[in-house]
Amino acid sequence: MYRTALDLIEESIIITNGQLEIEYINKAYEELFEVQSSEVVGLHLHELFPDVQEDLRIATESIKTRKDVEYKHVPFHWKGQDLILKVYTKVKFHDDGEIHLLITKIEDVTEQVRASQKAEELIKQLTINVIPLTKQIGILPLQSVLHDSQKEIILHDTVMQCQALKLDCLAIEFSSLRSIDDELAEIIDHLVNTLAFMGVTVFLCGLHPTIVPSIHKNYSHLSKFPTFSKLYQALNYFKKVEADKSN
Repeated sequence: MYRTALDLIEESIIITNGQLEIEYINKAYEELFEVQSSEVVGLHLHELFPDVQEDLRIATESIKTRKDVEYKHVPFHWKGQDLILKVYTKVKFHDDGEIHLLITKIEDVTEQVRASQKAEELIKQLTINVIPLTKQIGILPLQSVLHDSQKEIILHDTVMQCQALKLDCLAIEFSSLRSIDDELAEIIDHLVNTLAFMGVTVFLCGLHPTIVPSIHKNYSHLSKFPTFSKLYQALNYFKKVEADKSN
């Protein structure tokens, strides 16, 4: 009866005994791994998957530790496919304490994980894109921050891109922002100080009138950096500074 029920669920199910000999796989398992129940029942699990790395033998780990385990993103190469699996195990014991069965549930999360990775990469690209204007000068157009992860990206990736481009000056452009919060202000402050330590001159430009009062009132530490309403004003200022250095 339970086997009929298990054949109806979407997750892949494999049941082994305490020696990892396969006793049952459901229809979803057959489809995922392209095997037939009649071919694999009675095999040792390692016979079915002989090339799996030792640290990825989750059922083996569960038997050895006598504990249920859960792994959310398990890379698994099978029959030319690179899968990402979510794996749960459940250990069932006899009354005498010996392992009776190991039930393993597997979900193929490959598409979801890859879609999430693409979304994260898109967020990263939209968050940080230092644009070189000249060999020495670049501009960072700040975008609206929709995810907390973007704030760390601002700090880490801006520094890396400025290093790669060998910039002497970076303009942080605020025109697309209509508000600023404590965490973003702190990250910008940290970013500017880090870049200054690297020898990169930073100035702020394009501040919307709705942000300026907030910066003066709540984030006065940002006021210490050169600030301009228009990008061209900032560029003229930087060119003058560079000319003065040359003289």
